[in-house]
Amino acid sequence: MFKWLLFKCLLRKGKPQKNNEPRDKFEDGIKSAFAPLFEEYGFCFAKTDLGNAVDRNGKFFFYGPLNAYFIYNDDVCINMLYLMQRGEWSVYITEQYKEDQLYIINGTAVPEYLYAHNYEGDFRPFAAVIRSEIASVGSIFGYKIKKA
Repeated sequence: MFKWLLFKCLLRKGKPQKNNEPRDKFEDGIKSAFAPLFEEYGFCFAKTDLGNAVDRNGKFFFYGPLNAYFIYNDDVCINMLYLMQRGEWSVYITEQYKEDQLYIINGTAVPEYLYAHNYEGDFRPFAAVIRSEIASVGSIFGYKIKKA
């Protein structure tokens, strides 16, 4: 089952991360915190650099890099954006996975108190909130989730 999910994620993304690409300090923490979602709900992980940050109108907001971490499946995408120059996180929920900054920031904004632990690199509390919401209401911020 896990091999099929991995293959499905690679098909969606198109290419795996190369071994010579440097890993950042947050990637492993995000993957391990959200691991239950990968197995139970068929979520995948992706990351990219979105360049400079823009506001909701597409105008320049701040210099990048703006790293984007995506936890997604066919139903929903959790978009975690990290503005490296300022050390700031923002999290948005969208209906689908798109590497489009304007689409992401016009999604549903997650209140900062839910992911404040991300600043220390600890994603487990936020992942626990997401798993709890799926278990209790079967959705993430109103986006219905189906088991894999």
